[in-house]
Amino acid sequence: MRLLLLLVGLFYFNVGMSAEAMSENGSAEDLGGEFKFDPKTSTAMPNHIGEVLSLKGRVVNAADVLLLETQKIMPGDVFKTSKKGGIKVRMVDDSIIALGENSMFEFANFEFKNKSERKAKYLLHRGEMRLLVKNKSKSANDIFVKMGAISFGVKGTEVLANVFDGPKGEQVKQVALLSGNIELNNQINGKAHMLASGDQFVSVSDAHENKESLNKLDKEVLAMFLKNDAERSAMQDLAFLEHYKVEITGGATEARAPASITGSDEAASTSVLTSTADDHGDASTTLQKEKGWKENLSELNGRLKVNNR
Repeated sequence: MRLLLLLVGLFYFNVGMSAEAMSENGSAEDLGGEFKFDPKTSTAMPNHIGEVLSLKGRVVNAADVLLLETQKIMPGDVFKTSKKGGIKVRMVDDSIIALGENSMFEFANFEFKNKSERKAKYLLHRGEMRLLVKNKSKSANDIFVKMGAISFGVKGTEVLANVFDGPKGEQVKQVALLSGNIELNNQINGKAHMLASGDQFVSVSDAHENKESLNKLDKEVLAMFLKNDAERSAMQDLAFLEHYKVEITGGATEARAPASITGSDEAASTSVLTSTADDHGDASTTLQKEKGWKENLSELNGRLKVNNR
């Protein structure tokens, strides 16, 4: 009996000492495995920041090591997808991030308290991204996405984005909003744009000139994306934002919006663009669709019907 009492006393003494030590340094203590204890909030938190849900094709990390399904994501991880490759992940705050082909994405920073209190910084270096933030954050900049000179904060939103190079090295950046609102900033010209559901922003820039436009997605295209549920759809069925096709010609500067914005199957007429150029900007940039939105809509709906049988 005395031995039992002694063991119980030693147990509570050690527990008390551990709690006191954690409260003194205020840092989270590793509990082993997937969790750590945060003395500031007296809660257990995951060591990882997300998990791979599904893959398509070849997807690697910064060290060119192949990723696997259910693999855990850590702050600072960089994912790269190949041609026809893709990846879909779920973050610990229940956000969904999907990357299309030829993408490079960085989980630059992630600080997690709970599903509505967290701070994240994501970098889309190139390629296609689809981001669904299910749980609203307290501040618009708590979840921050940066794509070179273009950046925006997300509260509770679904957003699509592309970053790719044009035929002469122009940087093309697209952002389309499926739900919610965001404030988008262009560091090249210092302008800010408020985007609502259905809005699409496009920026084309080179060493001499930056052009940008803000247009509406066609209603049927917007409906297609909303039907193509980012959370429930398999990676191979996820739809991404249609690329602009950039063409360089001589003469005056002009730009054409793709049919996925205007709703027209024919080559769209010149759209409203603002241009910031120096004296060397003597080439025009023409933006055209790569594939008609009706073709994309029909193709996607066909896949959805097959999968729902």
